[in-house]
Amino acid sequence: MSDAEEVKISLKVMINKEKTKVLFAESNGDFIDVLLSILALPLGRIVKILDKHYGAEGTPVIGCLNTFYNSVSNLDSSHFWTKDSKHILLNPISSFDTDCRRLKLDISTDCRLEYLFCERCSKLTFTGLQIYNRRRSCDCGFVIKRDASQKLSQADCSDGVFTINTATFIISDDLQIVSDATGLVKTLSILNIPGTEGAEFVNVNFGLDEIVNLFRASMTSQSPLSDVLLNKTGQMNSIEVGFELGTKLDHVENEENPNSTNKVILKITVQKSTNKLLFAHAKKDFVEFLFSLFVVPLGGVEWLLSSKSSIKSIDNLYKSISYLKDEYHFNSSCIKNRLIKPNLPYGCTSTNHILPLTEEESSLDGYEDISSFLHIIFPQGQGKYIKGPRTYQVMDDLTVIPFYVSSILCSLNEQMISLSDLKEVEIEIGLKEALSILKASLISNSALTNGLLNNKQPEQDT
Repeated sequence: MSDAEEVKISLKVMINKEKTKVLFAESNGDFIDVLLSILALPLGRIVKILDKHYGAEGTPVIGCLNTFYNSVSNLDSSHFWTKDSKHILLNPISSFDTDCRRLKLDISTDCRLEYLFCERCSKLTFTGLQIYNRRRSCDCGFVIKRDASQKLSQADCSDGVFTINTATFIISDDLQIVSDATGLVKTLSILNIPGTEGAEFVNVNFGLDEIVNLFRASMTSQSPLSDVLLNKTGQMNSIEVGFELGTKLDHVENEENPNSTNKVILKITVQKSTNKLLFAHAKKDFVEFLFSLFVVPLGGVEWLLSSKSSIKSIDNLYKSISYLKDEYHFNSSCIKNRLIKPNLPYGCTSTNHILPLTEEESSLDGYEDISSFLHIIFPQGQGKYIKGPRTYQVMDDLTVIPFYVSSILCSLNEQMISLSDLKEVEIEIGLKEALSILKASLISNSALTNGLLNNKQPEQDT
């Protein structure tokens, strides 16, 4: 949509009499669509959006995502099968990209891979990938002039993108969404509002900057609306780090997943005297698993973790989808189901990935099959990013660097850690361990310690 910066979405907001807290906001489907689009963001795109908006110094720290993303960005392209596979990893596609182009405010517009449509052979190619940046032409030799996304951005969004535009919704300070059909007493009870004496309504306009600020606050605070509208600085209170490995995961384990028995062996080095995890000695399969997390959207994370990511505002936003009625609030039951359990983009995840999320069909936006295009990016098979065999050192904050004994010894000397104070332990990484690392990576700067050691003690010394 042109001049996206000038577009504004109006909300009615009730603020308490001390003007210290937003009690709730009221809006039509336009604002709710923008909120729900947050759940469509792949993890790898989150860091890029915030970094682009706030700059390196102002970007909020979200668990290990920042250090993980930056380490992959700094990893030499020689480690990847193609330069384009690294590029697409750091600029992950979303299965909701077509939908989000129709939003009145789309926070990921500048951080999305766009694609070109060849009018001669009807093939689709992505811009931003070096093979097409160099020549801007199709394999058939035809110079590509038309951006396919322009056609999509002109689609009519008057009926709403995810929700029905004419419906009215109430939004709590911590992003619970309640239907106007819920009723006054029940709504106030759900939002935990004992009374509104002295409170006042104000009309506010949300533009792109305010939406990005709200997104930032939703990832770091339990009161994002107050943070943005009243210049408060909230934060998440007590959070449950890690994912209890004994937790039942019936909704995940019962999924049809041919890779449900996949296991990856990870060798970790622990300091005996402190039981502190120093680093992991990882083969290509574990690093490929970590890389696959970049393409998982927030909604997929919520589904995998049963709405218990410990990012309260995002948990509330996701749970609200189930409470709203299909026919009354959503454009279709299909849209609701896609939001609850989003698909991964086609071809960007390895066939032996551990997490049981399904992929989109092998077509994009109704155009030509893109299998041959993805084969150029992944010549060794879909979702295979790294050349091998090769080993890596993975730090507790998910920094990934090549494994060099000399560098490790220098680091240990600098930390004055004796070799006799080290032990190496092998841990088997299956579905529950993978989910534990995923959760810890969002809320902790020690993803391996909190994802593995704090939940399950290693069993085997080597």
